[in-house]
Amino acid sequence: MEAEKFSDSFSGKYHEALPSQRYAAYLAIIFSVSAVACVIAWARGTSTDNGFLGGLTFGEYIFNWHPVLMTTGMSASALTALLSYRMIPLPKAATKWIHGLMHGVAITCTCLGISAVFISNNNPSHNTGDTYYANLYSLHSFIGLTAALFYGVNFITGLYYYSTPLSIVPVYDRKVFMPFHTFLGITAFFLASWALESGIMELQTDNSCIWYPTSANWNTAATYSNLNLGCRVGNAVGILLMFAIFFGMYALWDFQQYQETKEDVAAKEPLLGGADDRAHSEERL
Repeated sequence: MEAEKFSDSFSGKYHEALPSQRYAAYLAIIFSVSAVACVIAWARGTSTDNGFLGGLTFGEYIFNWHPVLMTTGMSASALTALLSYRMIPLPKAATKWIHGLMHGVAITCTCLGISAVFISNNNPSHNTGDTYYANLYSLHSFIGLTAALFYGVNFITGLYYYSTPLSIVPVYDRKVFMPFHTFLGITAFFLASWALESGIMELQTDNSCIWYPTSANWNTAATYSNLNLGCRVGNAVGILLMFAIFFGMYALWDFQQYQETKEDVAAKEPLLGGADDRAHSEERL
């Protein structure tokens, strides 16, 4: 019976979400999937002189799998996993499987994406410079590694707490761990989003995504087209991710804890001064 109550409490999380949060969850997925489509187009573009990354191959352009896999894993897959309880009106068991499966996809994409960087940097035949490149030297790499570590730890502990029999992890222990599981998950997503945006900035810098005006550049909307097409596609990836993060965080935020009825608020007011103070308190409500 206790296990059933625990299950019901989590299946009710979808119903606790505000209607606007459910719409925001769908928008977050749409923006993140659109970002994946744009980053694939950016990576597949062969015109490096026009700001594209050069192509998706397993030879000298193997590095380009890194932004594709990281965007797929740490944005689209991770968001779908995090929002599965919010936006999909399915039984608890079904959403739990979706939650775990999409986190598994995110972990797999992350591991492959990180591997692509090390293979490219440590093998001259697998990069365009035909030389060796340093690993783990930039702020982007440190943020990304921390995000991957948090994500992995949360995934493993989540499997232990919520996929093992109740005889191993009782209901009480699962309930106690849930706030930490949620905190680690959202923190990992935030760090991963930060890593994605900073990684795009690094690629834009490497691709010399800038143009030099010959006069004061006040009308930026009119001159934005002077930027290479590939650079604009890269900017689109970052902007789409920004919207995905915003709507995703809005959908995940627990607004219920701040919602109180007028009676609940009135009950907390110190009505000690008689009718005048009581009337004043009601006016403030």
